[in-house]
Amino acid sequence: MIRVQMMKGFRVDADGTIWDKLELRSPHGVRMVRWLIVHRGESVTNEELSEYLNQSRNCKSQKGSVKTLVSRTRGLLKEIHPDLGDCLQTDNDGYKWVCGENVTVDALELADLLEKLAAKPSVEMLDQLQKLYEGEIREKPEWNQQYLWYTAKFVSLLNKHGEYNRAYQVSSKALRFYPMDEKLRILQQEAEAGRKPFQFVKPAEDPETDGVNRIYQGLISEDRAFNFSLDAVHNEMMRKKAGPCFCDYEAFRRMYVMMQQQPQNNMFLGIFTVSGPNSVSREGAMASLNAILRNNLLSGDVVTQFSANITAALLSRRNYDSGMDVVNRVQKLFYATFPDQYYGFYAKVRPLIPETGREKTKKKHSSEAAV
Repeated sequence: MIRVQMMKGFRVDADGTIWDKLELRSPHGVRMVRWLIVHRGESVTNEELSEYLNQSRNCKSQKGSVKTLVSRTRGLLKEIHPDLGDCLQTDNDGYKWVCGENVTVDALELADLLEKLAAKPSVEMLDQLQKLYEGEIREKPEWNQQYLWYTAKFVSLLNKHGEYNRAYQVSSKALRFYPMDEKLRILQQEAEAGRKPFQFVKPAEDPETDGVNRIYQGLISEDRAFNFSLDAVHNEMMRKKAGPCFCDYEAFRRMYVMMQQQPQNNMFLGIFTVSGPNSVSREGAMASLNAILRNNLLSGDVVTQFSANITAALLSRRNYDSGMDVVNRVQKLFYATFPDQYYGFYAKVRPLIPETGREKTKKKHSSEAAV
């Protein structure tokens, strides 16, 4: 069996052998194959294919050069498996992708499932959609939008029937792909509210949170989770070695809400965002950013990864100047690690209880100067 995967980068599983470097060997060939696949067996003319490929090239592709690209790409596919090369077919003055009997493509399965859902949706198909979808198909944005629409409906249905754990799981997976989707974020919070009483979960790589866990869980067991002062947590953190506390999003959110109830606190909220040329690069940039924060923030600061490319922090004992000092230091270290112009850094700090007009920002991209 041959499995072509488009939703986690382009890769092929041919009888158990994984081919995941094809985009490095022939980026235009893979781009062409992806474009033909999403046309679902329909022929794409030579001119249409040339026009599409020209969008990523500086020079125009002539008819002959498209034929050459098709020939080379077909040879590359046959190198993986003879049946795979046969899927790339010539059709009069165009080309098309036709799966053989032993060839499957995740994107085509997604398209078929979306059609079935449109005709007669069922819980079983909605559940199948969650298992199948593994990331954006950039050639067909409408398929991604349909996934988001059906996922929101599914999570809403699960919440309605009290299946909060499943609803939280489904919404969390979708938010990994689309972290800025506000509707899913709201549905996730609704699911979280219906789950079991919150327990602070310590990230495995951060042994410094043991003291915080002990205090927090003790206070919850005494039914005083929303009435106590965070001084005890803060003091416990301050007795530890230098370095912030990393926690999950829900723990961070609850701490944020509770600190809002203390109007005299001197905490600042910091938001750190990175961008990269692709998802793999962004993951590496985020890992480096979090390592920089771990080594440069104070004991008493609390940090969480808010989304795929955003980290949020509660910064203790800060004013505007010291808050911007943090941003400047983190930015300098980030660009020392990623000097490439394709990486961007954006940060913002403000008091936990905002004061109008006093928010400060640090932003730098490849074409922008720091402000």
